[in-house]
Amino acid sequence: MRFCSRHFAKIGSALVIFIYLFSLGSTQAASDHPEPHDTTTEVAVVVENAAAEEEHFSTEAKLIHNLLRNYRTQVRPTNNSKVTTNVQVSMNLKQIIDLNEKKGELTTSLYMYYTWNDTRLMWNMSLYDDIKRIRIPSTTIWTPDIILTNTVDENMRDSIVVNAIVYSDGRVEWLPLSIFKTSCSIKVVHFPFDQQICSLIFKSAGYDRTQMRLALAGTNENFGNVSIDDNEFVPHGEWALVGRPAEVFRPEDDSEPTEVIFTFVTKRKPLFYTLNMLLPCMLLTVLSCFTFYLPSASCEKISLGISLLVGDTIFIFLFAQRMPSTSFSIPLIAAYLLYTMCLLSACTITSTFVLNFHWRSNSSHKTPSWLREFVFVYLKSYAGMSKMNHGRNILYTGRAYKDNPNSYDKTNGFSSIKSNRAKQERLGSDAFFSHEAGRFGLTARRLDVKSKEGKKISTMPSVSFTSDVPTIFQDSYDKIHTISHLLKKEREDQLGQDEWGQIAEVLDRALMWFYLFFFGFGTLSFYVYAMILQQ
Repeated sequence: MRFCSRHFAKIGSALVIFIYLFSLGSTQAASDHPEPHDTTTEVAVVVENAAAEEEHFSTEAKLIHNLLRNYRTQVRPTNNSKVTTNVQVSMNLKQIIDLNEKKGELTTSLYMYYTWNDTRLMWNMSLYDDIKRIRIPSTTIWTPDIILTNTVDENMRDSIVVNAIVYSDGRVEWLPLSIFKTSCSIKVVHFPFDQQICSLIFKSAGYDRTQMRLALAGTNENFGNVSIDDNEFVPHGEWALVGRPAEVFRPEDDSEPTEVIFTFVTKRKPLFYTLNMLLPCMLLTVLSCFTFYLPSASCEKISLGISLLVGDTIFIFLFAQRMPSTSFSIPLIAAYLLYTMCLLSACTITSTFVLNFHWRSNSSHKTPSWLREFVFVYLKSYAGMSKMNHGRNILYTGRAYKDNPNSYDKTNGFSSIKSNRAKQERLGSDAFFSHEAGRFGLTARRLDVKSKEGKKISTMPSVSFTSDVPTIFQDSYDKIHTISHLLKKEREDQLGQDEWGQIAEVLDRALMWFYLFFFGFGTLSFYVYAMILQQ
């Protein structure tokens, strides 16, 4: 049906042109003095009108044709060059796509909303079937040349081309959808409990404030907020949006353009970093403290300490890959990881000294008296080992001996400078030896050693002959004497090694509590500070 109507329209137009030309020829032939007349121009006008009637298949198409017939997109929509064009700007956020701390970039998906008045796009609704608004491609009309100043995208003008909505009173609404990638100054001092503030700054590229005036849409044209549609907004998995203010900056110099600043305040969700970085580092540090609980004879202290140190180093390396290379501040988590690494390093170093004490003996290192007193009298009680039997099985190491296994003494079987029990009891075997020594021509005597307080302290008995050994027993006596001397020396060495081992055990326990205290104090301080930042 439409095909037939178009052909009839073409035939009718041709008949109208033919009749019009025939009438003009008749009129000129009948006139004695014909006036010059440009028939070509009139024919072109008639043909154009006929073609226009053919193209306007609807009233809206006719309206758009009439509005854009003499329209110039390069001309600002005002009749007077001194009149300022007012443009209202607003933003609707759809999604925060990414916030890259390493590159310092914020990627967002959003709608920009621009509104202005264009007197060239006004019409009388009664002449066009009461059409109130139409949609025109934005490339065919004047649009404000507003650019994003802090963009890092090479295609900063690249956005989805959408139509502009034009109303009968000349009001134009334009809502382009864009994905913006902007620079953002990242502050990592409180990572992973940090907040980031990123801004999008818009201004006119070619018009100053006297030619184009930017304002926020709404009641307050200088201050506002970025709008969010709950049905379309997609929340981010790592960042929570806690603020979205907007403001207009108007420079004092009229030659400068007006700026519209949209700000996003984001807060990091620390659950991922707490479970995958902080918690493993805490467990590694706790394991390093229990390295001191491992017996020194197992020969695995250093291996365990180095393995834990390597594990902590891996976590620090993973953390460094996410953080920007900056020297302005140290992230909070980096300080905590360095603190745990220092504890692990100190744990490995102190374990080396403890192992050195454990494998010592009196033949190479004689135990100092001040070390005995410090470890077995003071440090042992503070380490929670006061009721353990350390120092009681050492019978002869050059110290005063006490034989009373049923009684408890903090001196652990030897006399210290501050001990009030300097008087020692004799062994039952010593009394038997003294009683029977005379039968074999021997005498038993005790070596009295004076302490610093002037009191006599008895040590192990010494044997001497009251008369010469008979010749028949001389050879046996020499062998017995040699054997006893070797056994005595071997026993002294063994007891000396036991003493150094006990010193190492007490030091291990004391260092374990010492490192647990410092680890707990550092971790508690870290989390208290993090909770303060969260609030």
